[in-house]
Amino acid sequence: MSDPKKHHYVPECYLNEYSGGQDLYCLDLPLLLERNKVSVKCKNPSQLCYLIDFYSINNVNFFDLMNYNVYHIETISFKKVENNYRKIITFLLQDFKLNSDQCIQLSDFILQIKIRNPFFLKVSEYNKVKNLDNVKSDLLIRVLNEERFKNIPKEIVSEMIELFGKRLSESKSFIRDMQLKQLIEKSNPSSKSIVKFRESMLDCKWYLLDSKTCKSSFFTSDNPGISISDNGVLENTKFAQGFRFYFPISSRFCLFFSDHYRDDFYKNGIDGKKSIEILQIEEVQLDYINTLFTPYHNKYLFSRNKEDLIYFGNKLLNTPV
Repeated sequence: MSDPKKHHYVPECYLNEYSGGQDLYCLDLPLLLERNKVSVKCKNPSQLCYLIDFYSINNVNFFDLMNYNVYHIETISFKKVENNYRKIITFLLQDFKLNSDQCIQLSDFILQIKIRNPFFLKVSEYNKVKNLDNVKSDLLIRVLNEERFKNIPKEIVSEMIELFGKRLSESKSFIRDMQLKQLIEKSNPSSKSIVKFRESMLDCKWYLLDSKTCKSSFFTSDNPGISISDNGVLENTKFAQGFRFYFPISSRFCLFFSDHYRDDFYKNGIDGKKSIEILQIEEVQLDYINTLFTPYHNKYLFSRNKEDLIYFGNKLLNTPV
C-alpha cells in the first residue's frame, strides 16, 4: 500500500468495480438537502472516501489492542477481502454462481464495508445506551465466570461494572475504540462474532437486480448498501427479523437479499455453489431503490452518468427539469 496514512472507508476496489475503472460523478447531498443546490463533480475513486489515519490503532482506552501494529487494520484486516473482491465480482457477473469461499468472502466484505464507515460511528453513538448495556452484560458474565473473581460478591462486581459503564458513557472515544475492536475481530475468519452475520446473509436467496432496460442506472453512495425493515424503517446494518438489503455492485447490477426469500445455503452446509437469480427491474423500481441510498450518507451519492445525478437531484428538490 503506497500511502498507509490515507485510509479509505469505502475501498477503492469497490468504487473501481462500480465505476468500471472510470471516474465517478459525485452529487453533494448536504449541499442539496441543506441549501437546495445541485452540485455534481467528477472525481477519480482514489480521491474519494478517505480520512487520514482513520484506522490507526493509537490512544485506544477501552480495549487491549496494544499487540497490534498501528496500521494493522488498514494493511492486514482489510487485505484479504479487498484483494479478492474484483475476482469475486467477476465470477458473479460471468457465471451468476459463487462457491462457498467466495460467498463467505463477499458476505464478510459487505459487513466490513458497513462497520468501517464513518456513518457506523454516527449510528453507534445514537445507540450508545443500548451498546453500553450489551457491553456491561457481557462483561458481568465474563467476570463472574472467571476463577480469580469467584470469591467477590456479585453485588460488588455489578457495582464496579456500573461505575465502569458510567465512565464509558462519558467517554468521547468509546464508540471509536469499539469500531476498531470490531474490525479486528471480524477480520478473523473463525471469529464467532462474524459467523452469525454470514449465516443471516448466506441463508437468504441472492438476486441480482438488473437495470439494463432502464433509462437510468444504479447509484451508490459513500456508505454503500442499505437495509429496510418490514415496517419501512431504513437501517444501516440489519440482517435479521424481517429485512431487505440492497448493495449496488455496478451501475447495472444491484445485489439484493431478504430473509423472506431463503435457500438456506449456509444452514445446509454451504456445499456446492450458490446460484444468484437475475431479476429485471423497471424504471419506477430503480428510482425507488436509488432514493433509498440517499438518507444514510456521509457526503456523496455516486453515478457513472452526470445527467442522471442532476436529474435525480432536481427531482428530490421538486425542481422542473
